[in-house]
Amino acid sequence: MNIHDSQRPGASRDAQIDLTRTNREAIAKALETAPQQSAQASGTRKDQLELSTASRILMERAETGAATESEAHAARLAELKQRYLDGKLNTQDRVEQAADAMLSGL
Repeated sequence: MNIHDSQRPGASRDAQIDLTRTNREAIAKALETAPQQSAQASGTRKDQLELSTASRILMERAETGAATESEAHAARLAELKQRYLDGKLNTQDRVEQAADAMLSGL
């Protein structure tokens, strides 16, 4: 970003102030040294993630809960499929109950 310093008495229109030079130079220097630093760090250190005991317990519960829900879902689907095949899924009573529930906002 260049600013013309034309408001100062005696300043020429060609004189410019470079406000971002310091930042640009620092960024360029950081980019030059970054590959060297990352190469040195990658050989000596690896990223690690440590979970607390509470988080491990929660993670185990979530994994077993997902399996249980999946099994329950499969069992419910099998039950509904069998009812459909037996002709007991869409009985008049069930249709009326569903319609009442929908109309009453339940």
